Order: sequence, then structure tokens, then C-alpha cells
Amino acid sequence: TFKLKGSYQKDMVHGYHIAKGVMHQPGKSQIGEIDLRYGGVKHTDGHFNVTTPFKRLPWLKSIFDINNLEDHSDNKVDLFWPNKSASINTTHSYRKQSEGFTQNGLVSISIPLNTQHLVQTNYYYVQGNKWSNGNATIDFDRERFVMGSFNQVINKSHRNLDLSTTDIEVENNNLPVGVKYIHEYDDTGNTDVKQATVFHLHNATKFNVTGKLDVFTYDIGKNLKLTAIQGNRTWTFDNKYEAVDNELKQGSK
Repeated sequence: TFKLKGSYQKDMVHGYHIAKGVMHQPGKSQIGEIDLRYGGVKHTDGHFNVTTPFKRLPWLKSIFDINNLEDHSDNKVDLFWPNKSASINTTHSYRKQSEGFTQNGLVSISIPLNTQHLVQTNYYYVQGNKWSNGNATIDFDRERFVMGSFNQVINKSHRNLDLSTTDIEVENNNLPVGVKYIHEYDDTGNTDVKQATVFHLHNATKFNVTGKLDVFTYDIGKNLKLTAIQGNRTWTFDNKYEAVDNELKQGSK
């Protein structure tokens, strides 16, 4: 037999739902407690503490504070159990600009493996009318694990088609990688060309691989050309198909 006692009220000023409760088992031993102020994703805070029947997890406690506004968020969740704890903290800000926006934030996670470890991520992103760029870092136990950045520009190609060029750099101690991605297309969707090059960031002679997909669509069919380039070697695959009078014609080489 369990005994549950609680209360509820509504904060008429902020619109929060406030609930409090305790649970007892026979012998007046408290096995659960909750104190919650709920306002949806915009704001919720409180804590709970519960006893469980599991030997490896006899009790669990959490403290949380969730805040998400249109231009700023700040969220914290802490978990506690015998001799261990875990937490996640996130912050995020958003600022509207005349031709785009800027946003940045932090994600911090503390987890208990054999010992307590801390993972932190910082990120920054800004977007304009015809461009965008950003960067991010990941730290493990306060040491830099990986750092990345990207830059994207949208303009016109030499064929006067829309052209999106994206440069990505990922820096780490094991394998620093660069990626160059090019997307050329037109408003009709008839021409669509995608090309990606992956290379060693500091020494492109170690590895440098390019893949290209060129698709041209017309009234009765489609031409597709796939190209792969590594060093002095090039592989191509051409495919063409047409549908005329419910008959499909296809050729590849």
C-alpha cells in the first residue's frame, strides 16, 4: 500500500502549473517526492527524488531548469544516483539582422563512465543574403578534440546558372579533413550538377578524392554522368534513358 499526498495550483501571472507531491510506503518511509513548476518548453523547473526497487539504482534524483525564449535559451538538467552524477547544460542565442541572422551556443555534457568526463561543444553560425559561415569546437575533458568550420557562397557560374560553393574544414589530431562541395543548378530543375572533393587538410597528396554527378533532364528523358577522380585515375559512368510512346529506351557506358 502506498500513500500519495500532493497539491496543485496555477500561477495566474505567468501561467505556470505548480504541482507538489510526496509518496510514502508502509511505515511512513518516504519513497518519492516531486516539486514541479510547468510552463511548457518556454519555462519548466523543479526537482524529483524517487526510491527504486533495483539494487544497482536504489534511488534517483533530478534537478532541472528549462528556459526557451525566441532569442535565447538556457537549459540545465542534473541527475544524481549513488556515488555518480550526470548533467547537460545548453545555451543558445539568436539575433536577427537586416539580411540574415546570427546564432551561437554551448552544449556541455558531463557523464560518468569509469570516471567522470566532460564534453563541451561551442558553435557559431551567421547567415546573410548570399552567404553563410560558421564554426564549432568539441572539447573532451577541457582538451580540444575537434574543430570545424564552413563557408558557403551563392553566386552565378560561368554558364550563368546558380552556383553554391561550400568549403568545410575539420581539424583534429588524427585526420584533418577538408571538403569542397559545389552545386550548380538552374531554376527549371533541368540542370543539376553536384561535385564534392575530400582531401587531407594539410597535405592533399596523402589523399584527394573527387566525385561528380551531372544530371540533365529534358522532356522525354534524362542524361546522367557520374565521375570519380583519385590522383591520375578517372572513372566515368554514363546513363541515358528516354520514354517515348510508353516505351523505355536506356543506354549506359
